[in-house]
Amino acid sequence: MRVPSPAAGSSEVAELTSAFNTMAERLEESIDHIQRDRDRSREFVAEVSHELRTPTTALVQEAGFLSEHLDAMPSDGRRAGELLVHDVARLRTLVDDLMEISRFDAAAEVAAPTEFDAAAFVRAVVANRLPSARLAVPTEEVRVVLDRRRLERILGNLLDNAREHGEAAAVEVTLEMDDDALRLVVADRGPGVDPDELPNLFERFHKSDPSRSRGGSGLGLAIAREHAELLGGTLRAQLRPGGGLQFELRLPVTRPLPAGDEPVTEGAER
Repeated sequence: MRVPSPAAGSSEVAELTSAFNTMAERLEESIDHIQRDRDRSREFVAEVSHELRTPTTALVQEAGFLSEHLDAMPSDGRRAGELLVHDVARLRTLVDDLMEISRFDAAAEVAAPTEFDAAAFVRAVVANRLPSARLAVPTEEVRVVLDRRRLERILGNLLDNAREHGEAAAVEVTLEMDDDALRLVVADRGPGVDPDELPNLFERFHKSDPSRSRGGSGLGLAIAREHAELLGGTLRAQLRPGGGLQFELRLPVTRPLPAGDEPVTEGAER
């Protein structure tokens, strides 16, 4: 960039001012263009997800009826039926993910904290989603006040990611309390990713190398991070020594009052 000298004439200053103004205008136009493209993309996702919801619901019901009668079908027809049921389930997951993304974009997601035992909760979710995972969870109660549904969504998506892209039998889940923060780690021994890919793992629709892209929508990790941020927390990924990935969730939590204690309210006597 050329800077005018102290002896520069008014014509040179005017020329540079005009150039700066032109650059600023072009930058503003580029920003507006990017914003319009982003808005159109969000509108498209919202419209497509809503349009697909009704026919997908009908397909899920029909697939459920079919799955109940697979054993009565001949072997060649049974295999086709199993594939159909599986594909309908994948379609339903994709539509549900798109619906959730559209709610985030519309700022329609609101946290709803409740009190529960985080240790028992994590054990139950892991037993349901990935029973082969190894647990390192406190044996005593860990009472917290947190949005239970969102925590289940985050943990469930991390477990699904570990099952699909890592070595499911080698997944480790750790729960710890650090002061007023909950720390939840899901680690796998899968192929991992290139270090340059780490910053992109939580991007919507992002898929890295084929070994970690087995038919997923590319939305699971993005949804998990958006839930974490909505709860005021963080979700980060890092490579593990010896191979694999580790996802660390940290959420600020409110610990319930001990039995018999009452909250201090404004105006209360001290």
